[in-house]
Amino acid sequence: MNKFILIVTLTFGTVANAYVYVDRCANYTDKVDYSFISCINRNFNTIETEINLNSQGHVALYYCANYGDKLDFSFQSCVNENFRTIARVKNGFFSHCSNFKDKGVDYFYISCVNNNFETAANLLNRILE
Repeated sequence: MNKFILIVTLTFGTVANAYVYVDRCANYTDKVDYSFISCINRNFNTIETEINLNSQGHVALYYCANYGDKLDFSFQSCVNENFRTIARVKNGFFSHCSNFKDKGVDYFYISCVNNNFETAANLLNRILE
C-alpha cells in the first residue's frame, strides 16, 4: 500500500510541475494546409486541457474548422474567440489576428496566431511555477 501511495504522489507531483508547450504552426503551400488548421486546434486543445487540470474553474474552447483554399472568416472569428476566452479566464491580452490574403494564409496571420499561442503558454507556465 505504501508503494502505491508513493507512485501516485510522484506521478501527480510531476504533472503539476510540467510546462505547457505549444507548437509553432506553419502553412507550407499557397492554399490553406490541413496541417496548419490541425496545429491550431491541437494547441487550443493543449491549452484547454491545461487550464482545466491546473486552474480554478472550467473553460471550453471551440474546435475551429476551415473549408476550402481560403481562410474562412468564420475560422478567423473562431480562433479570435478562443483567444478572448483564454484572456478572460487567465487575465491576459492577445492580439486580434486577421488574414488579408485572398487565397492561403498571409505571414502576418501566422505570426499573430503563433505569438498569441506563445503568450498563452507563458501565462499558463507562470501559474505552474
